[in-house]
Amino acid sequence: MYCIKCGVELADSEKVCPLCGTRVFHPDLPQAQGEPPYPPQEQARPEEVSHTGALFVLTVPTYLPNLMLNYALKSVPATVSSIYTYLQPVLAIAISVGMGLDKLHADTVIFALVIFVGVGLVLRSYSVPPRHVDPPTAAPH
Repeated sequence: MYCIKCGVELADSEKVCPLCGTRVFHPDLPQAQGEPPYPPQEQARPEEVSHTGALFVLTVPTYLPNLMLNYALKSVPATVSSIYTYLQPVLAIAISVGMGLDKLHADTVIFALVIFVGVGLVLRSYSVPPRHVDPPTAAPH
């Protein structure tokens, strides 16, 4: 049996979810007189938005990397800067999985491979010399 709110696996003897505190509904057990058949719906209160948190999200992961990108374009070739920009989500996923904050899913791996293929195609385009097409020569009259 699983908690209807957070999905944690529950023992049959538990009356309250140990993770989120939601009352456990046992469909096999008879309900007490006057007790609702399901746990009552708790009215979700809108959480107050932290202005400090919103300011942090707007500046640190959003504005500062774009500001640093302009500085990086003055110091390193554009290909290095663009490779970092494209690999940034892959690095973020690898770090979050490594820290145990997320799980690796098949779609994430597929999208990461698409990013690597795109970066590889860009790098390959720089190693192939451009083809120059000779302009057609006009025949004399």
